[in-house]
Amino acid sequence: MLPRHKIIYFDVDGTLVDYEADASHAFGKARDHAVQSYPRLAENLTVDIFRRARDATYIQYGDTGLPIPDWYRECMRTALESVSVFDFALAARMGELYGKFRSTTLKEFEDVIEVIPILADRFTLGLISNGTSNINGLSIEHFFSHSVFAREVGYEKPAAEIFMAAIEVAGCALHEALYVGDGQHTDILGAKNAGLEMVWINRERTHLLRGIPKPDHEIHDLRQLLAIIGL
Repeated sequence: MLPRHKIIYFDVDGTLVDYEADASHAFGKARDHAVQSYPRLAENLTVDIFRRARDATYIQYGDTGLPIPDWYRECMRTALESVSVFDFALAARMGELYGKFRSTTLKEFEDVIEVIPILADRFTLGLISNGTSNINGLSIEHFFSHSVFAREVGYEKPAAEIFMAAIEVAGCALHEALYVGDGQHTDILGAKNAGLEMVWINRERTHLLRGIPKPDHEIHDLRQLLAIIGL
């Protein structure tokens, strides 16, 4: 029996790679610099504060509303101001350091290392991402022949246009594509906006938020995808 899907597209951060661990490492390097000027930040400027600042920056600018260096700077400025440090030059330097160390400790999830080669034997694989994580040099890099990044096409998830751009790149019909992602507002909502069959990889086993449509499939480990596609 021939597979129904021709291409499987994946989100990157949180789906294929442990973005949070890598981002926390990069933030730690930026904080180490800040502590030289403000020693109290060693305790006060926590990873949780950084994550809240990152969320606030996303709400204000989306993923593509600022050039990447400015996005990182604004995130650090927001984090600093939340602990009553108003130092724009420091925020800019922290943003530079954060960008320097991003993707330097990026790793695939264990299930990804196992499953992606299996899928690549039967399907074309691609990436759809709002972010900047770089999988170059990772063991899974060569399995992906298609990629669509928000900053390249001018649309970011959950806009249907980024998914339709991916369909065009793949040269297939909408029903021949499957999308796998972990985000609710970005991946589930975006894929459903585009009419794309969607697999939510819910690694943290969180509840579906109000207003988010139910995905076509929900898994907690990428190995469960094999059963969905009949492998």
